[in-house]
Amino acid sequence: MKIKANFIPTVFLAAACFFGAPHKAESQLRDAADGQKKHEDWLWDRLFEAESIKAGMTRADLLKVFGEDGGLQGGPSSQRFVLRSCHLIKVNVKFELGDAPQAAAPSLTLDNRMKITDISKPYLEPMYMD
Repeated sequence: MKIKANFIPTVFLAAACFFGAPHKAESQLRDAADGQKKHEDWLWDRLFEAESIKAGMTRADLLKVFGEDGGLQGGPSSQRFVLRSCHLIKVNVKFELGDAPQAAAPSLTLDNRMKITDISKPYLEPMYMD
């Protein structure tokens, strides 16, 4: 009788471990897949956000989505910007300077009405800090 009394709880414990483990593993895999999907959706949203800025838009339009990157810049006609919602995503932007002579370009003040003439594809790079 003693053997039967010890044997029954052992069988139940073994059965619980055997049948419970796959369920837990499936749950962890499902949670990992859900997390991966959420991450990919977030990344796609950032890409679409970065690609929403097009040539012909103004610097003011650009500054709603991007901020200026730190470090040395190429002057007012060509600048590097970081996505506000993810500082690893950057673009290089060229602006139309208007009628100003090229020699005076470095002394130009930045005007939010300046038109974008060219914008690079988004790329990844850590943000520069001044």
